[in-house]
Amino acid sequence: MAASGAAHDTSDDEPVDVCGVGRFDKRQIDGWSPRERREFEARAQAMDARKGAAMSQLSAWLAVGTDSQRVAARFVMGDREGAAMVAARSSDPAAYRLGMLGCGLATEQTAPSCRGLTVDGWMRLDSEDATPWLRRVGEAMARQDEVAATEAVEQVLQRRRRSPSRPLMLAVHQAHANVQDQEGLGMAMVEIVGREAAMPDAASGVLGRYCRAEAVKDEPRRVVCERVARWQFEHADSLIDGMVAAGIAERVGLPPEQRPYTRKQLGEAMQRLADQAGWEFGPDCNSLRNMALIPAKLVQQNELEAALALIPKP
Repeated sequence: MAASGAAHDTSDDEPVDVCGVGRFDKRQIDGWSPRERREFEARAQAMDARKGAAMSQLSAWLAVGTDSQRVAARFVMGDREGAAMVAARSSDPAAYRLGMLGCGLATEQTAPSCRGLTVDGWMRLDSEDATPWLRRVGEAMARQDEVAATEAVEQVLQRRRRSPSRPLMLAVHQAHANVQDQEGLGMAMVEIVGREAAMPDAASGVLGRYCRAEAVKDEPRRVVCERVARWQFEHADSLIDGMVAAGIAERVGLPPEQRPYTRKQLGEAMQRLADQAGWEFGPDCNSLRNMALIPAKLVQQNELEAALALIPKP
């Protein structure tokens, strides 16, 4: 989040504090002299430099950590080929998965080492994780192989563990406390959160597609999808996962007592979470310091838990 970008989001009547730059509204900006504009740009560039320094410090700390953190270090600096190389040599399934997620944004030219990262390789490192089997479901669905998709779903349902959402944030957690400039780190975290959100996760939502409305009209598929709904409720840790669970539960008619939450409740929770983010996170220094704490908050409470905690208990 560049300071200069934040300034242009102000309204005519409401001044906004932009950390390290100043407090002003749009009408003031429109009336600036050339000298005032140069001073503003200089302050904005100084803040961007602080963000870059925080990114470099964070990457340096991560680079001497676990394999998962070493993969994260390359992602923080935008090096997907380096991330894939570390992941391909690792025996840590979390590092391997993180490398695979980053490869979803790469091409063979920008990250040739991604060719060495496969679902089979991931399964060999962790045979008890359901997440690579979710990838198998997605692959079967893509080629319209319903038999293979059902076989992969059965493998998912046999597993009691699933890789957590937000793997990049979790890898960053133990190193981010070593960066002293909290405002600079907050700006860096805005960028890192955006990078993680952009990572295409082939496992996200795949069970919802398998248990689509048309498919569950078939009785054997509906019975399987009842089990899928209960499994998804048990393992969801993100709002997307929660929405998938609630949607499948509706489609198969899962009894209310077997649903820990509904899509309506999730919708309310999402709105409250967005409202909270609106006043907690902005361009001012205090908000940036809050942004710096995001990895620690995610370790304490996942996204779904945090959202559901905001709505009144029934």
